[in-house]
Amino acid sequence: MVNRVQKRPKGGATSVISEARCRGNVTSGVICFTCGVCFILSLTCTCLVTLVVLLDQTAEAASYDSDRLEAYTAMMKNLTDPGESFRLPKEVRPMHYDLFLYPDLDKGKFSGNVTILLDVLDKRRTLALHQKNLNITSVSLKSYDLAENVEINISSTSESTKNEMFVVSTENEFNPGLYNLYLEFNGSLENKIVGFYSSRYQQADNKTRLIATSKFEPTYARQAFPCFDEPSFKAKFTIQLVHPNGNCYNALSNMNVKHTVVDQPARGLTTVHFAESVPMSTYLACFIVSDFVAVTKMARGLNDREFPVSVYTTRLQPDEKKYFALDVGVKAIEYYINLYRIDYPLPKLGKRYASYQFFIH
Repeated sequence: MVNRVQKRPKGGATSVISEARCRGNVTSGVICFTCGVCFILSLTCTCLVTLVVLLDQTAEAASYDSDRLEAYTAMMKNLTDPGESFRLPKEVRPMHYDLFLYPDLDKGKFSGNVTILLDVLDKRRTLALHQKNLNITSVSLKSYDLAENVEINISSTSESTKNEMFVVSTENEFNPGLYNLYLEFNGSLENKIVGFYSSRYQQADNKTRLIATSKFEPTYARQAFPCFDEPSFKAKFTIQLVHPNGNCYNALSNMNVKHTVVDQPARGLTTVHFAESVPMSTYLACFIVSDFVAVTKMARGLNDREFPVSVYTTRLQPDEKKYFALDVGVKAIEYYINLYRIDYPLPKLGKRYASYQFFIH
């Protein structure tokens, strides 16, 4: 319906103004303005999306750029000052750690040695790995060969406190291949709560008991032994731990005990040999020498495979706390095994409780 309004101008004639026409013009203008704004916004969004895609492709291409990779490789290959980089070169990868640790609880010190099987992917004269607050007393490098191990002459070693690295330099370039890097070292167990350290607790008779334990996450394994302390470097571990004879002391690690040797490396000491681990990052390794006692219960994995779950505590802990922690642990691991349909890969699961920490190994 069109409303018409009659007005009489000065000339005396009647003029009719159409409101429909005015309203139509206003509506058309609003529609045109809205369309224009939408077009501009769409164009802007398209440009932004295109820019993001191009930047992402550029970044991805740059990350795989051969020149950049060669420059990085050359920089790390010619590394003479460990302060040049905070990251280890990817051309040297650990495959296996054969680790021996002896914590002397009474003296608050520890000593050990490690043989690291390395896969070297390029020609080089330097090997860099992590260490912090360790006194490295002996180093040797040998080619790994089933027939004959040839020793590689070492010209020098150097340390970087800033980057927590230890660099071994050889007299000549050595070829790609497998090598055994052997290091002897010692360090302190005292005045810290990370790495490999000692702690104490009071018994019911108020006597002090000493224990040694590890806390490696995220980058504290280098305080216990020289290693490639970055999560991407995964390797198998064969571990030996020494504990005192008697006084209910025992040793725990990630894997099950393979065998023990009494009065080794000296009278009054026992060396515990653990089975070889699965490939893992250094921060997952775990060492404990204590007099803790355990409560154990079997958990059920896939295909009805059973494995023991244990909770280790001091003798002062009441039984209800021990068994509560044990029951929760068994139910939790069985729940997630069934939820994700992924079996637990290790032969055992242990949880160690102290008044200030809770560890799983």
